[in-house]
Amino acid sequence: MSTIHHICIQTDRYKESLDFYTNILGFEIVSETPDFHTRDYNTWLISNGFMIELQTSKADETLSPYSKYVNGIVHFCLLVDDVESEYQRIKSLAIINLIVNMEVIFILWRW
Repeated sequence: MSTIHHICIQTDRYKESLDFYTNILGFEIVSETPDFHTRDYNTWLISNGFMIELQTSKADETLSPYSKYVNGIVHFCLLVDDVESEYQRIKSLAIINLIVNMEVIFILWRW
């Protein structure tokens, strides 16, 4: 194996997710396909050779709420040169922080 090609992320908040990955994290849209196998959208994004397949659920499916107690990918990490400056950049674009035990654990972006 030479590298990981992509991860697939399903969402019921497609427009907000697309905005986050493109406008906050800087991914570029490779292709956006509406009405893909009964999904509203199936979209390929790329950044520095890493790809995300962003898709909505199929028409007859309802996505379960997120839980860290599931099989499969629980999180993914982004490599940055300067954690503090990247945090400040993302924070300047965000409007809400979820704080648990005095620690920011989630940033909700503008939409």
